[in-house]
Amino acid sequence: MKIKLIILFLLMAPCVLNAQDTTQGIHFKKQLDWVQVKQMAKAQNKFIFVDCYATWCGPCRQMDNLVYTDPGVGKIYDSLFVSVKIQIDRTSNDSEWIKAWYATAGEFASGYSINAFPSFLFFSPEGIPVHKAVGTMPVSGFIQLAKDAINPDKQYYRIKNEYAAGRIGSSVLKDIATSMRLTDNSLAGKMAVDYLRSIKYDQWLTGDDIRFISAFKANYDVKKLVVNAIDNEDLDHSLLTQSAELLNIFKQDPAIQKHVGEYLSTLNTKRIWEKGNLILLKDFSNLISPGDRYFHLFYMNSHQADTIIGKPGFAMSVVDAVLYNKLINPALLKADSLRNDPNWQEIFMLIKAKTDTTCANRNIITAKVQFYQSETAKAEKAGSEEKWKWGKEYADAVAIQLERYGFDRTGGISTGLTGNTIEFSIYRYCNDAKILNEALDWMDTVLRYYPGRGLSYVYGGILYRLGKTDAAKGWQNMTLQLIREDDLRNNKNPMADVEYIMQNEILTKMKKMQTGRDLIYWSN
Repeated sequence: MKIKLIILFLLMAPCVLNAQDTTQGIHFKKQLDWVQVKQMAKAQNKFIFVDCYATWCGPCRQMDNLVYTDPGVGKIYDSLFVSVKIQIDRTSNDSEWIKAWYATAGEFASGYSINAFPSFLFFSPEGIPVHKAVGTMPVSGFIQLAKDAINPDKQYYRIKNEYAAGRIGSSVLKDIATSMRLTDNSLAGKMAVDYLRSIKYDQWLTGDDIRFISAFKANYDVKKLVVNAIDNEDLDHSLLTQSAELLNIFKQDPAIQKHVGEYLSTLNTKRIWEKGNLILLKDFSNLISPGDRYFHLFYMNSHQADTIIGKPGFAMSVVDAVLYNKLINPALLKADSLRNDPNWQEIFMLIKAKTDTTCANRNIITAKVQFYQSETAKAEKAGSEEKWKWGKEYADAVAIQLERYGFDRTGGISTGLTGNTIEFSIYRYCNDAKILNEALDWMDTVLRYYPGRGLSYVYGGILYRLGKTDAAKGWQNMTLQLIREDDLRNNKNPMADVEYIMQNEILTKMKKMQTGRDLIYWSN
């Protein structure tokens, strides 16, 4: 058997020299400089694909592990391109070959505006830049990218030059701007503005164009154009009815808030109860203050508002949003700046004065969960021991919230998010047996809908902390098996997988009956 494997390796050696860790997927060329890459491409009449990455980039590793290793991706990229990887950042561990590319990497970073990773560059067989793309994508999207890179009608640099020369018609600007948003947001924004200027305001309000505008809401030029257009319109009931979705996209802009505030001030009680106006009030709840007529409308008539909207809890969601924005958040920001615990009793009394004890209790526990989660996350990121202090408060608050108010047990996405919350709070920071036993019950429901490696170790860790060691080791073993299966499915060696190694170390400590913080797996 060993002889057969040696013979097989020798037969495959020429391929292995130019591959990554496997003979499947893209075969990136190594030990070549940029001049040699261009020479090879010209001799073979192939385009050039350049993967610009950084050593710290998680999405880059995702492409390495899940996309570049795909046989279908390898087939099309190897047939069309000479492929090479360029490391843009620099580290003390760089090999001599990486260092030899430093100058070229710097030229690429500045010359092709590489400011996000991973970035993909494509060149013609003559070494002329033709296409560019940014960000992770699935196998299907990456295969389509290869096809776009050799299609003149899709090539980024050709389109950029054609646009600069004024040779791209408004009829295609929308699609081109959408496709180029991640690659070159500045250029895509200019195209978006030109497209919106080419159509009438009424057309902006259609579903497709609303989505288009929303995709560019962070672009300064698009935002300026839309806000100015709204600012110049006569704000009447008809406009608001038609433009509510557009207004909501830019609801943080002072000019939009001014218009909506002026409109709301003109409404009598009957008009306020119209469905469209109730939705507008919800979207612009920052214009409502505790105790004003809009607040009392939702607080005192919650059932009526819910009935009109057709959604239970609609009114109280508005009440809670107003209380948070006007009473709770300012107190949390002050406490955070002073690195203190908020004065929860004082906040409770402020809320109770505007509502009642039930509402105050609900909002206080929600605020505690949010505040302690934020403080814990900051301490974790800083590597501070303060995380144990804040983490315990976070776990206690989550337990109270789940005990009092429950959670979605129907299998929706919020069910899965509850599992994540239990992991980041109770699993990491709680040693209270009562809470841990309750957490097992909650996790039973979560795992019924979301089984798998993502939360199985959480269940095992809680069991272990409760002294149920045999069951805990069984769950930890299952976690390792699931990781192993996923790795093998993705042509990855489990023994080189950091998660597998760390989870295996936890299992070893469980077998030795060890205790302490070393038995916690930090997933982020």
